Amino acid sequence: MYGLPGPGQAPGSLSVQDITATQVTASSLGRAAFRQPGPGFYTYAIIYSPPITSKLSQFGFRLNERFRYEYNFFDGWIFDIRLEGEQPLDPKHTYPSLPKRACAIGSPVKNPEPIRRTAEIEEITNRNFIHPMASRLVPLFARMRITPNAVSISGMLLGILAGFAYYRYQDLRFAITGFILMIAWHVMDGADGQLARLTHSQSYFGKVLDGICDNVTFLAVYTSLAIALSRRLGDWVYALVVAAGVCHAVQSATYEVQRQEYDFWGWERKSAESSQPDGLASHDAHAPIVRRLFDFLHQLFYGRLSFPAAYVTRKFRTTMTAALERQPERAALVRQRYREAFAPLVRRWSLLSANYRSLGIFIGALLKAPEYYFWLEIVGFSTILGLLIYMQSVRSRTFFDTLDTANVTSP
Repeated sequence: MYGLPGPGQAPGSLSVQDITATQVTASSLGRAAFRQPGPGFYTYAIIYSPPITSKLSQFGFRLNERFRYEYNFFDGWIFDIRLEGEQPLDPKHTYPSLPKRACAIGSPVKNPEPIRRTAEIEEITNRNFIHPMASRLVPLFARMRITPNAVSISGMLLGILAGFAYYRYQDLRFAITGFILMIAWHVMDGADGQLARLTHSQSYFGKVLDGICDNVTFLAVYTSLAIALSRRLGDWVYALVVAAGVCHAVQSATYEVQRQEYDFWGWERKSAESSQPDGLASHDAHAPIVRRLFDFLHQLFYGRLSFPAAYVTRKFRTTMTAALERQPERAALVRQRYREAFAPLVRRWSLLSANYRSLGIFIGALLKAPEYYFWLEIVGFSTILGLLIYMQSVRSRTFFDTLDTANVTSP
């Protein structure tokens, strides 16, 4: 028999519950994982938002099968549990109602990687719309053993189709179709990361592939719009679109770096660390050519293109590293204060996320003047980028001044 704990319950205080009758109310998100026949550990997920009640009997667990239970994705309550037995449902009982007894259960998973992105810095449309939709697809993908990379490529194909639709943006039907396909791409773009974390299949290759798919999607849309606009406005439009594309790449890379910096410094997530992975540098002449290409793209997407904020970011890393090394016993407090100070600012960085570009393109298409979107990209978003970098610099100085008053001095 097994029980399912929530926050505030220790593993040793689990109640015995009937597997066919147990109901779990996921206050935000929940998941379970189970071992299937054959090698490997495959994960099945229950992901609910808004809260919903689910019977665990729907999983069809067999005797002695193990599964992983997580109360939600944000508090670290994750347990490995084994089914020891099963009892028939008694409608006269309210579960859990049986006496407590020892359960076969593993230790809580250490340093779990959240399935969804960090909640406190999540962009509002992702948090309330895109990622909940993605979360409902992830269990299906996991059961079908679809890989995260396959999800990324499928999303890219949807983005390419959106480009074909926007080529005929002056027809309202095609403009709406293009927008719907872009929303579908956003959903798949959210699902690939959730699936990778859920199945513990994050990889360097997948991270770079995700960046490639994102850029190919917008390349397809921008190219289609440029060709369509050139027939009305002339060939100078190509220069406008190229300039907008360069600005887009720089802004997106800078935003992504700031988001990963928050995950690394605020939550100590190694997957967000910016160092060169796996020990193969892009200049290694003995590395396979594909690996060297991916190393170059990794450095481009998550380093070189974020050059506008490079000085501020580099200075912050140096000072933060020194502060943590000087007083390691205060590391948890320093990270907590970092989250309190920087979460609101990183949320503002989400103005440079892909969601608002997709919306801007659609509005431009509805107005039958998508060229205004490209001007917005060049002037509007670039201005926002400059303001955010300035705010990041000011916030960094204020943050380390605060640490000084807490006896954690900066170098």
